[in-house]
Amino acid sequence: MKKIISFISAAVMSASMVSVNAMAEDTSETLQLFFEADQTEGIHILKDGTVYINRADMNENGIDIKTRVYMEETRNDIGIVTVKWKASTDKITLTDIVDPITITGASPFNEFKKSDSMLLSTNTVKLYQAVTYNLGLNYSTFTFTGDSADDYPIAGFTAKIPADIEAGTYSIYFPNTDTVFSDIVYRTSKGVIEVFPEGDSVRPLNIIVSDQNYGDVNNSGKTDGVDASAILAEYAELSAEGKGTMTEEQSIIADVDFNGAVDGRDASIVLGYYAYLSSEGDLPLLEYLKELNGGQKQVSEQ
Repeated sequence: MKKIISFISAAVMSASMVSVNAMAEDTSETLQLFFEADQTEGIHILKDGTVYINRADMNENGIDIKTRVYMEETRNDIGIVTVKWKASTDKITLTDIVDPITITGASPFNEFKKSDSMLLSTNTVKLYQAVTYNLGLNYSTFTFTGDSADDYPIAGFTAKIPADIEAGTYSIYFPNTDTVFSDIVYRTSKGVIEVFPEGDSVRPLNIIVSDQNYGDVNNSGKTDGVDASAILAEYAELSAEGKGTMTEEQSIIADVDFNGAVDGRDASIVLGYYAYLSSEGDLPLLEYLKELNGGQKQVSEQ
């Protein structure tokens, strides 16, 4: 179905289309589409690339995730590129699509050196964005600006996460349906090959939105001495062994002075906050921290 409706299947590709499966070892196994998000205020990037957002870090307008789209590809015989992406929920709005030259000063391919030399679009009906690199009837292949295609993004965009979104896991992904799909064309010595990336050839951007309170390491719904003890135990493990036992999410929750490390100062702050709550204090932890630091959230600038 996709080959029937694909815009490249008519006049441009009419001569020598080769089946995707027959050439899979030469093309699709070398190809991967993926995202990278920028780590800005309130956005934590985990080791696997997952975006972690605590709703306590959101303002009344939510939070924006600045994201880049990449194609990992080592071959040098790509002829046309169309990549589409969308969010797993319509609560997340994709906006501000931008070309790679504006982002980094160059595109992945030497043939596209101007901001308007690739086509960027946002479909407000089917809620996806797309970028296309196409030289039209020119059958020459693209050449990499760097050593490989992923030295530069193919596009960038902003994912707007609203303040009222429910806690949970969401994603930005590359759809693969009969009407919304990515389409990569190779021009090889064996003919023209059209590939629709899926499976291991695509990697979504996973987004965790959490309601877990800072300091509440065990997610019991309260911040208390048990959490302070857990933070101290983690600090001891890190000091003795060089690595701890907390998950990345727990480490973010435990780092209440926002200095990038779980240490004794975090435990002291949690104990102080617990004493404050026990004395009928009612401020959330982030507001309590601001009170401690003259209106500033961060306790440490280390």
